[in-house]
Amino acid sequence: MKKITLQQVAETAGVSISTVDRVINKRGSVSPKAEIKVLQAAQSLNLDRYLFRSYLHVIRVAVVMHSLHNHFCRVLHEAFHDLNLTMADIRISCFLHYVNVGNLTETRTKLQKIVHEYDALIVIAPNDPALSKIIYLISHKIPVITLATDIPDSGRLAYIGPNNYQLGRIAAELMGRFIGTQKGEILIILGMAEMDGHTEREAGFRSVIQQHFPNCSIVACLESDENQYQAGKMVANALHEFKNIRGIYNVSDGNSLIAKMLKTANLSKKVNIITHELTPAHHELLKQGIIDVIIDQNPKIEAKQALECIADYFHRNKERSHYNYTPFNLFLRESVL
Repeated sequence: MKKITLQQVAETAGVSISTVDRVINKRGSVSPKAEIKVLQAAQSLNLDRYLFRSYLHVIRVAVVMHSLHNHFCRVLHEAFHDLNLTMADIRISCFLHYVNVGNLTETRTKLQKIVHEYDALIVIAPNDPALSKIIYLISHKIPVITLATDIPDSGRLAYIGPNNYQLGRIAAELMGRFIGTQKGEILIILGMAEMDGHTEREAGFRSVIQQHFPNCSIVACLESDENQYQAGKMVANALHEFKNIRGIYNVSDGNSLIAKMLKTANLSKKVNIITHELTPAHHELLKQGIIDVIIDQNPKIEAKQALECIADYFHRNKERSHYNYTPFNLFLRESVL
């Protein structure tokens, strides 16, 4: 086979020989766009791009998410930490930033700083119009991945996470079957209505209840602001107001205090609870038969796919990946005994 020369790579990439030389020999002063052109040219000429990897600049990825008091984010933290080790060979490194997503001003300020310091952004944030506009502007400068909950009009490169509408439909199918032919009132608890994933779950849940279980009625949809104490208090008030609650669908946190309120009202065995995320506290409540079903997404897979998507964008993967919604698991009591 005829040896491929730097001149051929340069001509294919539409850059100078000196640019190709700087990429290969790590001489610096090469823009990410020019570097991508060289890698694409190397691929089209059937060169082993992995020979170039140790000479490439490090892609710095900012990950913006909730603080670590949230179990889901703690697992994500561990996942990104582990992936920093496995992604090192393709020169990608992530840096975690924590924000109070309920404080939109803080979140917007954080995001506006990131565009000047990083090569890519992974974000978990509310679908707020002002926030979406900022991310849209960022997306014109660096690739953006929305994770776990989408921001559709943000100009993001991709959404990585579960099909939240489907998760809500599955929760409703199970809830309707649990309640059966008896009439029953259902309470929905959202963490934040601005979180697209939460409202998608609510919409999916409502559609199945209305379509297949006319004996069930959704009497209220409450918002806890991701505060477990507020969730417990709201359930206590709802139990006082509505006398025939037979189901609670909690898309967020606060199940420990919700369980406490049900015990106080002597309703633990009469009210079905369906929720999300197999946290240690949820695991114990599931074993006790207080929570009936947990729908668990996989944050480790979500983190991995998000970084792989960025690796594809910068042509750091040997083969491009194909992305679908991330998988989920259903857990009942017998799953954890």
